This record gives sequence, structure tokens and C-alpha cells, in this order.
Amino acid sequence: MDIHPYTGQYDVSGFTCGDEPHHADLNDFLKTDALRYSATSMSQTYVAVADGRVVGYVTLLTDAIWLNPDEKGELQRADVPPAQTVPALKVGRLARHKSCTIPLVGSALMRFAFDILIDISERAGCRLLSVDAIPSALSFYEKLGFVRNLHFNHAGKKRETTSMRFDAFSLARPAWTLHVPLMRPASPTDLPIDQVDRGKRFGAA
Repeated sequence: MDIHPYTGQYDVSGFTCGDEPHHADLNDFLKTDALRYSATSMSQTYVAVADGRVVGYVTLLTDAIWLNPDEKGELQRADVPPAQTVPALKVGRLARHKSCTIPLVGSALMRFAFDILIDISERAGCRLLSVDAIPSALSFYEKLGFVRNLHFNHAGKKRETTSMRFDAFSLARPAWTLHVPLMRPASPTDLPIDQVDRGKRFGAA
């Protein structure tokens, strides 16, 4: 399974991650909007490919997370300077083809997003992964260690999604951030980071 920036090089007309109403946006975005968003630097989409077929994708963009006083206290105990918001890399969309039988596609794409965040953090401030999780994906993100954002700007509005965050620099990082991913780039130029060196730096075997 390889990972590529999506530039329209694959036929995604048959991509579907499910038949529920909330899946329609995920399906349509890849087919009709991903290239336009990339071309205008509003987001970047990356596709997971197996045997020449797109089996999943992730869309990334920047974000800023508001924290309530208790949440700020958690970061301050980690010696993070006080700030009104915390810079983040947002997982705007994450989807796996419903017929894909390859395990851990979603987790591998999240590891890819984590590696992108670490690379950005060396050039500009970026500490958190964020996501607006649809109801059916809540347990997936919770298992990865994401927590719900409690600030009114995230939790106090009527919404169908749940705003969540993951601290990429927490001292107690889960295993999925430490192991070299089960996914490789098609060529060294397809990724903005060296995943092997990144794995060594974070203690991967």
C-alpha cells in the first residue's frame, strides 16, 4: 500500500466509504472538490493506493484550537507557554473504501498525518492534531487517544460532529505514533519527510 498526494492521477469515480447519509460528503469531496481545494491551498488530500486502486484518503489543513482553563492547565504543566489558541493540523476528512479488506488503513493514514504534523512543527508552530468527528467515528479517534474539546467555541454549538484533539508532543504517546507505519510512499518525493529517520527519532524499532 502506497501513499500519494492526490493530483487527479487515479480514477476515484467509484470510491465510496459507505451508504449512510454522512458518507455522501466524504465520497463527494474526493470526487468533486479535493483538487480545487488543493489548487487554492485550502487543504491537501493524500490517497492510499493498493494495486492501483484508491482504498482510502485523508485531507489535511491548518487549525487553531481554543482551550478552557482546565485544558490550558494540562498544557502548562507540560511547560507549554500560555496562548489564546493552540496551533494544530486538522484532519478535515478521513475515509476508507468500504470494500477494502486491508487492515488498519485509517490508522496508517492517521500516522501519516502525525508525521506531517511533526515535520511542520520543525518549521512553524504546530502541536495538536484536530478533527471534527462524525458520530460513527468517535470511538476510532478515542482509541487513538483523541479527547473532546470542551471550550464553548468547539463544544457549545449545535453540531453533528464532535471537535477533538490529540497532543502530538505528549510524553505518553500511544503506540501508533511510535512505530514505523505499514504504508510506504511511492517515491521519496511523495512525502515531505523522511519516515525512516522520523521513526528512529521517535524510538521506532
